[in-house]
Amino acid sequence: MDHRLETIEASVEQIQESQLYINQDLDYLEKSLEYFEDELAVARVNICELKQDTARQITINIFEQIEEMINIFKIVMQQIYIVYSCSIPNLDPMFSRVSLV
Repeated sequence: MDHRLETIEASVEQIQESQLYINQDLDYLEKSLEYFEDELAVARVNICELKQDTARQITINIFEQIEEMINIFKIVMQQIYIVYSCSIPNLDPMFSRVSLV
């Protein structure tokens, strides 16, 4: 009977040790998950900032291209005015209103 009791006590001790290791592993996994969630939150913020920066840069590029097209249009209109003013004596003064600003 004593041998059985010792065997049972040894088994209980092994189970308790195993539970301790399992609990330590679970604690490690929980801390790892918390760290991962923190890193994921930082990554989300970085992605959001990157999207905003990209949108800003795209907007700036669009406005720069529009400004460039307006300048080209003004130059073309001035050239048209010059060509037609030389060939047509009474050209509509509307063309002279195009500024080169």
